[in-house]
Amino acid sequence: MQAGGLIGSPAAEAERMYLQKLTPLIQERLVMLSEAPELLKFFFVPPEHIDPAELVPKKLDRSAALGALEAARTALAQLESWDEAALEGRLRPLAEELGLKTGDLFMVLRVATTGSRVSPPLFQTLAVFSQDEVIRRLDNAITDLSAVAAQA
Repeated sequence: MQAGGLIGSPAAEAERMYLQKLTPLIQERLVMLSEAPELLKFFFVPPEHIDPAELVPKKLDRSAALGALEAARTALAQLESWDEAALEGRLRPLAEELGLKTGDLFMVLRVATTGSRVSPPLFQTLAVFSQDEVIRRLDNAITDLSAVAAQA
């Protein structure tokens, strides 16, 4: 993690504590310890710009994906508790409210927050971030997808 420039050398106590929270999220996917920086990078460095095509699941169009992001942003901004149970308790019903399969909504959120279609479990991942950080990442994804939708 130090060699990858994700934490200081030596690591500060806060960095070590943060890594302790993250390690269980990648433990099953981790084959070699040297893979950890790549698997955890998005926790330290937000995606700059996300390919809008990655934000749109196969069964959705841009408009539906954008609507899902905006609705999720609103719902998550209103949460008073920020933990796995609260996140799941709000996002599963949101998929139903939007008429989406949970997998489609969750994929849009996963890509928006991590920049990748592959990541640790969504609710655990979101819970590690602050609420403000998730909202900031969703705002960036909304901006990226809106720009493409406006051009279409």
